Amino acid sequence: MGFGFVIILHCIAIFIVASVFAVIGLVITLCISKNKRKRKIFLSITIPYLFLYSLYFFTITGSISVAILKNVDIGIGDTWYAPINKNYKIVMIDEPEKGTIIHNENEDLVTNIIELEYSENTNKIYGKNTNNDFFAINMENNKVQYFPTEQELLNNEGIDSCTFLTTEEFQSKMYRKVAGTAMTVVGILSLIVSILIVYFYCKLILFLFGKFKKLQFNNLMQ
Repeated sequence: MGFGFVIILHCIAIFIVASVFAVIGLVITLCISKNKRKRKIFLSITIPYLFLYSLYFFTITGSISVAILKNVDIGIGDTWYAPINKNYKIVMIDEPEKGTIIHNENEDLVTNIIELEYSENTNKIYGKNTNNDFFAINMENNKVQYFPTEQELLNNEGIDSCTFLTTEEFQSKMYRKVAGTAMTVVGILSLIVSILIVYFYCKLILFLFGKFKKLQFNNLMQ
């Protein structure tokens, strides 16, 4: 699904969730509130929408900023990618179980990858594709070697074993390594800002209701 379509689906889902909380808030307010009911009812209905949409859009905005700075995907849509180092990255389009190793943003080295391992010791990427062929990418000279079996790969590379991850697991690991902390900070800041918006919104609504009440009283006294 495209980015815009996913955003629309998320907004619809948020509206449904916010509506549930609004109804619950309304019922609780009607049951326990005896004074200043109008302003409390208004706040109980509107706060869930304000809070959830604020949290969502601040999180999306922050995630886009992190994605641009860290060269990772935003986390929604039909494309997932993360850098392996400054010259290589893993990319999945439409099918997260199948990946492609891209060199310098424009060279597809290996496609239809289903399992991967990145060895910092040898500075190589090992993996397996949908044809059950194994491969090794030398990240120093950009050369790719293919092997019919995993054992031949191990023998050629002089290593004991490979701890392969699925393409999804590998991309997620690289994603967390590069952008995990930044995304956590974005989430925390978005939550704080959303709470502050709700707080000042409540202050404003209570002030406006107070002014309106005072204006009504003055008109009655005239």
